[in-house]
Amino acid sequence: MSPDVWEDLEMIGRGKHKVRVSQRLDRRAGALYLRWRDAAAANWRVRALALTLVDAKGKPLAGKARAAVLEDAMRAAELQYAVNSGHAPAPARREPSAAPPKLLTVADGIHAVQDAERGRYHAPTRYNKGVIAAATQAMAVWGPDTPLAHVRRDDFVRLWRARMAAIRADGGVGYAGAMTTIERTLRLLDELREMQAPDGSALLGEDQAVPPRKWKEKLRRDYAELYGGGDLPEVQRPRYQLGEYRALLAKASEVDPRLALAMAIGAELRPVQVLRVRRSQLTLPPLPDPLPPLGQDDAVDYGSVVVKGRGKKGGVTVYFTRGQRAAVEAALHPETGYLRALEREYQAALAEDRDPPDYVLVPAGRLAQRDPAAAGPAPARRRTRQRRRSSQQRRRATGSSACRARRGWRSGASHP
Repeated sequence: MSPDVWEDLEMIGRGKHKVRVSQRLDRRAGALYLRWRDAAAANWRVRALALTLVDAKGKPLAGKARAAVLEDAMRAAELQYAVNSGHAPAPARREPSAAPPKLLTVADGIHAVQDAERGRYHAPTRYNKGVIAAATQAMAVWGPDTPLAHVRRDDFVRLWRARMAAIRADGGVGYAGAMTTIERTLRLLDELREMQAPDGSALLGEDQAVPPRKWKEKLRRDYAELYGGGDLPEVQRPRYQLGEYRALLAKASEVDPRLALAMAIGAELRPVQVLRVRRSQLTLPPLPDPLPPLGQDDAVDYGSVVVKGRGKKGGVTVYFTRGQRAAVEAALHPETGYLRALEREYQAALAEDRDPPDYVLVPAGRLAQRDPAAAGPAPARRRTRQRRRSSQQRRRATGSSACRARRGWRSGASHP
């Protein structure tokens, strides 16, 4: 037999009696054999072992699982060497064979990334909740006890098709939702590859739970063929018309003064970033008294605000127009502004030459007699139910039927 079909993995003994642990390259992958030279027959002798270096799904074993299989093969080789040489071999100094490590399941992976000490997605942010929700949807399709090492490429196809069907059953389109589920699930899997087990190995191997190549193209083709009649759905981006946005802006202060300020300084920006703006990010230079007439105030510096970004979503510095500065002054007014109590403490600290207590311009909670002191300076985002209620009140007040854009208040409106 040609030596090219064999791959020697281990060897024990010396001289003419040595025994090799090998695998054949032209037969079932991973099957192990013992090989030794028979001097009497002037040929090689081969003995098959009931051991293999691949799992039930044909994936190669790695780490401790592979080492345990080779350990068993070496014990068989030692016994064969004793038979060939006619004496017992010296005991090999090997550690006792360890049981194969428990494979990380889908449920274990979700629990690991939410670990309070080292989990990337432990904080209850909106983004983290979205990633965990997507992984939970994957767990519903793959099964909670399925090892992530056994997740194959076609399991991702099964996942996005299941998500398309579920979203469409609820009256949705299904294309963007399936895409988002796969993207967020992959982010969680990438985080597991960065995390380490107690023995120092990665929780998930680089070649485990890998999606199909060009999976986005395959998902698009799948949707177009299954539901789109060969075409992809048009992206819906509802926008306010100019007149609607101006009407909303005019009535916003009657619904909630915080909403009026956020809309005034945050038009065309991401609302969540605007809701995180703090007093220290405002720059309010003194204005000339009296102000020049409209159209003749181009040289006036009305101030600015730094809206900070996060991650890949960059921030921006907004240079105020006359109307935006007026909206800020109304919120800070010492007698009628909803931020008056917080602003008094801020200005008092500046007057005493000490660090002023910073606060958010859009505090959370309910305004007690339009006074945010009860709400406190702690930054937090308005709850979805509160935003929906305020939006409904604005629409009733202005007669608008448009939907708020998903990413920011989009319109062609400008502030005078």
